[in-house]
Amino acid sequence: MHTNEHWYFSAADGYAGGTHHHHILAAVSGSGWSGPFDACGIPMAMQSDGSPNGFHILSVDGGSYTTTLVPAHDPARGQMRVMLDSQVHGPDKDVIRDYHPGALLSGPIAADAVPSTRLLVNFFDGGPRSKIEVSVGGRPYSPLAKIERLDPFVVEVYARNPDTKKSWV
Repeated sequence: MHTNEHWYFSAADGYAGGTHHHHILAAVSGSGWSGPFDACGIPMAMQSDGSPNGFHILSVDGGSYTTTLVPAHDPARGQMRVMLDSQVHGPDKDVIRDYHPGALLSGPIAADAVPSTRLLVNFFDGGPRSKIEVSVGGRPYSPLAKIERLDPFVVEVYARNPDTKKSWV
């Protein structure tokens, strides 16, 4: 499916050995080497869950382990995409007179747009046990609510470059 997934199986699922973490690792080819080309002429290949293509590093220490997604296109090994989502970025072009696709996927934003803007984070390779908190302006940290939806950045990339998306992606 070209996604990163975490499943935890227990006795309720028919697994009698405690809890088993089944980690599905996406392909290095991402979305089958589709998408617009980067500066090197290589397709962006973002996975269908919005994660960048890449590989995983497995670190084992005794009976514990961690995995880390290493994005192929990000030398800094970013683990998330942070976006600003507003009604202006919605599909209804009549919401505001000057509609600009993708205009509010990043900042800065005008103060009057704050009430209709949400902070979105695509935490690459996150699972049901992942937690993300945010602090704005020195306020205490607050947890972000987990939702499933299309990554607006990926939607925007393919909307601008429809011929680069393979039909099966």
